[in-house]
Amino acid sequence: MKTSYLFAFIALFAVALVFGCIGGGGTSNQTNTSSALKVTPTQTVAGGTMTIQYTLTNSYENNMKNVKISLVGVPSNYGIPAPQTITTIVSNQQYPAIFTITAPTSINIKQTLNPKLQVCYTYDTNYFFDMLFKTTSLATETATAEHGYSTGPVSVTQMGMDTIFTNTQDHVGSLQITNTGSGKIMSFGSISINKPTGSLFVDSIGLAYSTCGGTTGSRTITPTDTGDCSILGNTLAISNGLTATIKMTTTTAANKITAVTTERIDGTVTSDYCYDVPVGTLTVCPAGKAC
Repeated sequence: MKTSYLFAFIALFAVALVFGCIGGGGTSNQTNTSSALKVTPTQTVAGGTMTIQYTLTNSYENNMKNVKISLVGVPSNYGIPAPQTITTIVSNQQYPAIFTITAPTSINIKQTLNPKLQVCYTYDTNYFFDMLFKTTSLATETATAEHGYSTGPVSVTQMGMDTIFTNTQDHVGSLQITNTGSGKIMSFGSISINKPTGSLFVDSIGLAYSTCGGTTGSRTITPTDTGDCSILGNTLAISNGLTATIKMTTTTAANKITAVTTERIDGTVTSDYCYDVPVGTLTVCPAGKAC
């Protein structure tokens, strides 16, 4: 993994639509365009069609997986295609999704629609942070401790684990997972933390949510966990993120260090993420009548 990441977050998409007023009957040729969304036209007649094209761009570091783009907010008597699914969209790749709405021929009064596109995907956020191992006699000495996480809709940071005094065997900190995108965290596939390979100081490290979990070796929280860890399956509770507890035990041999020493912890947060893209107001007019 890289040792540094961008700390500024760019929203996946900034969609600004301006819809003009359209008078009279018939089909307008007006097209609304932004950097990501294109609607042609915004007004049609019964039996007519309107096309929505959305260019999904993965502007993040890692792959977007299990992508699903759905058109929602259109009455069931309209003709709309099924959701589009894409296995993987790699970093910097674009995917154009096209939906055609067919208005029913039976419409006899003006109708307005306000559909939206719902984009959902799975994303892995990799993170790391350094811990400074000291004894009390080295309390005033410093060293460089780096930390970071891959760009994406979710940030991962730690608190309370920057400096570890090895004369204390048990250490508790936290892993803060925060929604920084424009949508919602729908669920977590897993949250992992890894013991450094060949560590001279860490005996065990693990994650827990509230009182669940354990401290033996590396630890991954999954939605199949019971008790308090079932929080991972609770959409309402985790839409903006959560805080997991880091529990670490150092070895007794760590007390023998003679200089500040750094070791790196890393892990991955897998989340299912969704956001909505408003399409704007679409108008359907009765055939042969003023609208």
